[in-house]
Amino acid sequence: MRIELDASRFDGGVGDFEIGHVFFDTQAEREVQIVKFSGYTEIDDDEGVSYETVNVHFGGTNGEVVNGLIEYDDLERAIYTHQTIKPIAPKWFVDEVNAELDGTAEAEAEARRAKEVRDAEKRFIANIRNKAERRDVEHWSDTELFAKVSGAPLALAESVLVSYENNLARMANSTPKQLQLIGKLTEKRSEKIAAAFELGKRLARFHAERPKITSPSDVADLMMSKLRYLQKEIVVVLALDTKGGVTTTGKAGEIAEDLKWGKLIAEETVFTGTLNASVFHPREIFRFAIQESANSIILCHNHPSGDPQPSQEDIKATKQLIEAGNNIGIKVLDHIIIGDGIFASLKEEGFI
Repeated sequence: MRIELDASRFDGGVGDFEIGHVFFDTQAEREVQIVKFSGYTEIDDDEGVSYETVNVHFGGTNGEVVNGLIEYDDLERAIYTHQTIKPIAPKWFVDEVNAELDGTAEAEAEARRAKEVRDAEKRFIANIRNKAERRDVEHWSDTELFAKVSGAPLALAESVLVSYENNLARMANSTPKQLQLIGKLTEKRSEKIAAAFELGKRLARFHAERPKITSPSDVADLMMSKLRYLQKEIVVVLALDTKGGVTTTGKAGEIAEDLKWGKLIAEETVFTGTLNASVFHPREIFRFAIQESANSIILCHNHPSGDPQPSQEDIKATKQLIEAGNNIGIKVLDHIIIGDGIFASLKEEGFI
């Protein structure tokens, strides 16, 4: 029993072929194109099995009447095994065979020219990549950055940016799926790009969320809960991102109006134990500040006794650090001592 296949099944074409696909009829020596697909299922009631056949119908490319028919399986074999099956063979295959059989100087020259163009394109792309790798990353173009992060060729990276009208903000808000659809990227590349943008967003949030340090009380608010109950003394260095504008000598309990510090970059504990002047070694303290590219620092340590009043060693060590900081261009803004719910600022107390 034979059952015809529904025509809607072929709306999207069959395999790699679709309506309008152009081939070359080697028997009639003319171009033809696919005009429709048809097929049927043959059911063998005795054997209890079924066989499906799909046919490919051809017509002329210039409106002329051409009736051609070949089974899909035969057409596929003709193309993917590079065998000519009359009357139909793909036009590109016929052209390729003719080029191979044509031993004229013109054909050979054309092949050489094509190879030279391909080689020139490869050298051009390699040159761009080499230049990009030799330059600092901040000088790379958007295309070069995109290609490096995603692993995509430069041409594809440029195409994706054009698809987004070079709008990085729009691209940054795209999901991996949207990057696949709009930018024609693979799933893996789209995930790499989305991950890179997410890191950038988190970095931006980190900078926005960094506490702003404008006074000794800001330092105390930040460090009190961390230090007030400790039974050992520890020294913490706070690295700030802007130059301190402290111009006041101040008095105890007073803060000058022009006291302006900056945002906290990072903090690090540089010592734990019993403090003396030798603990405040400039090498360890300024090593951290330099690593964080800080313009200024604030020292902070605790007094387990609960009394934050500075000792003579605290004052002496702080003055030595201020002098060392001035020599290397990193300002020591203050030294805050944390007690039990109270604090003391050497700047406010007038000791520095």
